[in-house]
Amino acid sequence: MIEIVATTYQRNQSMFVRFAFSLLLLSLLANPLVGQDEAETAKESTKPESSEVESNKPESSKPESSNSVSPDNNSIRLHMWDGLILGGELPLDAIDMETEFGTLRIPINKIQKFYPGLDGMPSMQQKIENLVEGLGDKNFDVREKSHNELVAMGGLLSKEIQRFEDGGSAERKKHLTEIKAKIEEISTDESENGDIRPLIRGDFVQTSSFAVVGKIIQREFRLKSQFGEMVVQLADIKMGDRTFGLAAADIRKTTDIEATTFFPTGMSTKIRVNRGDKVIITASGNVQWTNWNSSCGPDGLTDKGQFKGFNGGLLLARIGDKEDYVKIGSKGEFIAKSSGELFLGIALADNFREGGYTWTGKYTAKILVKPQTATK
Repeated sequence: MIEIVATTYQRNQSMFVRFAFSLLLLSLLANPLVGQDEAETAKESTKPESSEVESNKPESSKPESSNSVSPDNNSIRLHMWDGLILGGELPLDAIDMETEFGTLRIPINKIQKFYPGLDGMPSMQQKIENLVEGLGDKNFDVREKSHNELVAMGGLLSKEIQRFEDGGSAERKKHLTEIKAKIEEISTDESENGDIRPLIRGDFVQTSSFAVVGKIIQREFRLKSQFGEMVVQLADIKMGDRTFGLAAADIRKTTDIEATTFFPTGMSTKIRVNRGDKVIITASGNVQWTNWNSSCGPDGLTDKGQFKGFNGGLLLARIGDKEDYVKIGSKGEFIAKSSGELFLGIALADNFREGGYTWTGKYTAKILVKPQTATK
């Protein structure tokens, strides 16, 4: 940093610089900013959102819904990559962020949400690169495993996956084409849930006045909770959220359940429900029991054995990993007893899930989640 010499001219010059930087900060509060990589897309995202559910696109840089007023204190919920949600208060006044316009100091009580970027998560970057490399592996099992894991990341990869090319491998090219198409489909569906935001390189911060992409200088936070103080690494945080305590929008999604989607594994709908939410599911379609030359709909059959007391072929739901199954059939609804991801699956007796049996077809489920009024 250039040392300031105490002359009249240089003092006036220093005052001018400080004045110019103050004007820049005032401009930030009046106009949204985005990072360089997101600027072009942001210009196209001027259409106002009609839903209270937040958009899936980080580059739109629009403020949260006017109903999403952040708490006045420094309370926050940190959604971690391992699925944990940590709540407490941050014992600091502001987050410092390096941007192409200089260093910004953003007050905690003005932040609504923030999403750490890939540049600060080298292990995540390496994982993605290794999986993409595996798409061209000579071993079939490695290629399939890499393919499935990349698809499972869903809309999070909708931007990052685009930068990868075939690398001269026909197999890798084929898999990447399929993966990009599938992730685009998943991303469109996931956007209805609000908090699925694509991974980008820079850190993203949304305030009540503007949004900005850059680099959060603090790489760890001390979180004070009722259980004591803990240190949380920025790279372990998926999302920081200060918009809780508000009534959430309904979540709607349509998804297919293939004939071989049996519990206890089932399939994740990528919808997270909270305790007390009302879940309503209607289902249609047929699965074929090829070995017995028969078929059934989501209500199942009465003569093909049972799984945990449920008839074979019956569509079931489950929250998280707990084996607390709920009967759905062609239509079912329930109040979530716990929080977690919503899983759907088909009931089938243990002895029929193996042994060369063949199942074809699928069910299609329309899901509606009506969140209870959130509380702090």
